[in-house]
Amino acid sequence: MTYMQPHEAVRGVDRDSFLLSLDPAALEHREALISMAMLLRKTTLVGHPAPIVSDIDKRITSPAVGDLVVEVSVLYRQDVEAKFKGIGILIERRKEWMETDEEWEAAKAEEAEFRAAAGITGDDEDRMTDDAWYIQYGNSAADICRWVNCSFVALPIHGGIA
Repeated sequence: MTYMQPHEAVRGVDRDSFLLSLDPAALEHREALISMAMLLRKTTLVGHPAPIVSDIDKRITSPAVGDLVVEVSVLYRQDVEAKFKGIGILIERRKEWMETDEEWEAAKAEEAEFRAAAGITGDDEDRMTDDAWYIQYGNSAADICRWVNCSFVALPIHGGIA
């Protein structure tokens, strides 16, 4: 099977949104949104939830393209730049190759002797994939971050629950 390579065909959109502003004046606002997302997530982690709680949990843990999202590990990050790359608009989620074709070919060449001894062909069936999430964290179309091995919470700012 063939998958897309990391970042292939992922495009952001130039925006003018305070939600995505990287201006120092907006950072406190972004910090508040991150905290709200984590508190919202915690409030749905209850045993025998009421139907509305179940609906909210399903909505926030199944983000859709276009949602404002927060990657759950950013609450614990101290590096402000890294932290604010974890909040933005979800623009794509897909299964894709873990590395580019060039990186894959270089790894195969570097490990050819080991692969031969282990009986690994180096064909695409031996190639690893990632479940990749792409978010636009700033107003510039170039402000895109790729996340893997992660979990997101949606802040449903548009419309209702479900």
